[in-house]
This record gives sequence, structure tokens and C-alpha cells, in this order.
Amino acid sequence: MKKEYSRRIELICPLCGSKLFEYDEQKENPDITCISCKKIFKKDELTEANQENFSINLSELHKEAKEDIAKDLKEILKKTLGKNKNFKIK
Repeated sequence: MKKEYSRRIELICPLCGSKLFEYDEQKENPDITCISCKKIFKKDELTEANQENFSINLSELHKEAKEDIAKDLKEILKKTLGKNKNFKIK
């Protein structure tokens, strides 16, 4: 099983759909500006606008983790019970 299930999720401007933003890395809570439409967002506003994107990625991550866990469990059971005539693993 994978030890890490991390993803990089790109933020999308809710007005123009651009993925390119600029902000001042030196500031603690900077305004974020869309490069295409020049709309200025607060971090919370942009995060809220991208909640659907976050939810989709989280669902995919859950599905991937479940499949890996099932695969690993099946392999463990085969190793443990594979030679036993009373159990049949499909």
C-alpha cells in the first residue's frame, strides 16, 4: 500500500476559469490576484469558490485508498490462508 496519498489541486478562478494567480509571498495573508481577469480574492474566498474541485479530488483519493487497502488485504489473506484447503480466496 502507498504510504502517502497526496495531491496537488490547482485553484481555478471562479470568474474566468484561469489557473494562474499572483500574490506577495512575503505577506502573511496576501490578496490573491487572477492574472487573466485581474480579480482580487482573499484566500478564503478562493478556497470557498473551489470547494467542488476539492470534493472531487477527495472522493478520488478515498476511492484509490479503498482499492489499495482491498488489494493489500487480499494479498495478506492469500499468504496467510492460501495453502489451507478449507478456505478459497477469489
